Amino acid sequence: MMAHNTRYKALLGLVLAPVCCTCQGRGCGQREKLGRLIEISGGLVQRDEAAPPEDWEQVELGADFSAGEGLRTQPQSAAVVQFADGSELLVKPGSVVRFRATQTAEEGGVDLVSGEAVIRAGGKATQLRTHVGLALLKPGAVLAEVLADRP
Repeated sequence: MMAHNTRYKALLGLVLAPVCCTCQGRGCGQREKLGRLIEISGGLVQRDEAAPPEDWEQVELGADFSAGEGLRTQPQSAAVVQFADGSELLVKPGSVVRFRATQTAEEGGVDLVSGEAVIRAGGKATQLRTHVGLALLKPGAVLAEVLADRP
């Protein structure tokens, strides 16, 4: 019986090790914060915490967003998310964005699912990975992206 328990613990360790190693010093169960909601205007703004997907609930000012999470504005509302580098994402009315994992700490990541969003670079150059590739923005630059609703 003892040998069986030892084998079980060894197998469990092999299964859990890759999961825990992906935490990268943040502690298991914690996800890297990519941006913070700093402004809401005009009405309801919702978030989807990615597990399970498409489970939208109201979000409050100051909420942090991690990879995989989504933000949705209603037709009468807008929101601004600020990234660690000082750049900002303006999510226009009636839009959906989803935050994505990035290859490096220097780049932000966001996918525009529907509607319109505007990126404003902060005081330094900004790298932003989108569904179409990597955008490099000079300090103070503005990038607008409009996308028709996907079926």
